[in-house]
Amino acid sequence: MNNLLKATLLFLLIFHSSVYAKEEIKWLIWELNPEFISKGKEAQNGYADKFLKDFITMLPEYNHSIVVLNTRRWFLESSKKGHCTPHIWKRFKLDDQYYSKAYTLTAPHGILIHKKNQKKFGEKNSMLSLESILNDSSLTLTVPLFRYKKEGSRYPILYDYFKPHIGKKHLLEVTTSANEVSPRMLDINRADYLIAYPTTATAFSRIKKQPNNYLFYPIKEDPYYKKIYVSCDKSNLGKTVIEKLNQLITPKVHKKFLSYHEEWNEKNPQFRKKYLDYFIHKKEDKFVIQ
Repeated sequence: MNNLLKATLLFLLIFHSSVYAKEEIKWLIWELNPEFISKGKEAQNGYADKFLKDFITMLPEYNHSIVVLNTRRWFLESSKKGHCTPHIWKRFKLDDQYYSKAYTLTAPHGILIHKKNQKKFGEKNSMLSLESILNDSSLTLTVPLFRYKKEGSRYPILYDYFKPHIGKKHLLEVTTSANEVSPRMLDINRADYLIAYPTTATAFSRIKKQPNNYLFYPIKEDPYYKKIYVSCDKSNLGKTVIEKLNQLITPKVHKKFLSYHEEWNEKNPQFRKKYLDYFIHKKEDKFVIQ
């Protein structure tokens, strides 16, 4: 085989590989139980872990990788070509991201306490006022670092209630690699209460294989179910991925995704009704928000 033929074959091989190479999607996720679980026997068994597995299956024409990061890194990484986020509110970097249509919901936030402190908060399942509790400086709330702006807050609906208390001793901000504060802070008396989802305590107990020593209270300041989206960077690749997912997220997929939620939320009837009414029965609801 002469040198010219060898060179020609090498060129064709390189050309063929470059033309048919798959583009890569890098999925950005964070530790937030029971959405994403990165450690232990329940690893990759969170309900959003399963959403992501299905998205990857829906898009076989791409190579996929997953990066676990904190919210600070997300603000840096999410702008890069081919970087997508599978489970996010449509509240962040609106000029920098393509967003899919909404495909699921998160439940309203509430307050989580240790059972030993119930007398400080009231009867089980009673509706509390976060604003009133924040005004009691004898009770310490521990939260992920706010970064002092509403758009970067883990709890944008509640931020205005927190704002007057930022920097005070009874509002303790902590840096955490996860997108949450562990209920363990209640066990060791580093907090009197946390902001949490209805699933936080049961998920923590299930993952850690320990008794559920916590109580969850709904709060009047947050009755809202927040819509969840996929976002991708504003490249042609990002736009294409979002357009494809919008076509692939069907009522059948919605029902499958609801089943993933119900593996963790004890088949909560309120969540189920909100979900089915909005996504399947197409009923508008003032308590389902962006």
